[in-house]
Amino acid sequence: MWARIPFISHFQCGIGHRTLVLIYSPSILIMLHGNDVLVEGGHYVISIYDPINFSHNTPKVFTHEGNDIYLRPYQPGQQTQVFRCTRDPSNRWGFVCDGTGVRMGRNRYENLKCESKISDQGSWECFYFNVAPDGGYKMLMTVNDRLCPLEITSDSGGEYLAIRARESNALIGLTRVGSGEGRRNNWPGHDEL
Repeated sequence: MWARIPFISHFQCGIGHRTLVLIYSPSILIMLHGNDVLVEGGHYVISIYDPINFSHNTPKVFTHEGNDIYLRPYQPGQQTQVFRCTRDPSNRWGFVCDGTGVRMGRNRYENLKCESKISDQGSWECFYFNVAPDGGYKMLMTVNDRLCPLEITSDSGGEYLAIRARESNALIGLTRVGSGEGRRNNWPGHDEL
């Protein structure tokens, strides 16, 4: 059971290679551990998985602003930071922003964006995930039928993710929010992905 602690903004608890971060706000207490698995229809906060720096900073999460996805400090209750998980007929993962109803994908410059209608989940709106050995996930997209990792980059608006042809060290955290029904803490077998 979670208790509300009014004087703590966040707290880190490390167990081996796993790190739990508790974020407090007056109305909600959330654990952003980043190791949940994707479930179609589930709602997720997608963060940069960085257990070393979680104790010093509020986690940066995907945030839909205009047509862009920027990395912003987590704000509990901010619906532009929550994404519903979808799957297309080819079993490829996709995401729709809860706050705007716009689908996440990439643009022609290979930057992560939210520009597509909910009904559009083509190859530019599909994501693949590899489990990282020490927690978190590598998030990948296809470019010319090749899986390419996402990398953190920045412009005048702030940090965001872009597709890179080379290896990337960026790790993504997936934290399911809302109802805990159907929540799993380990990836299913490959046949279930």
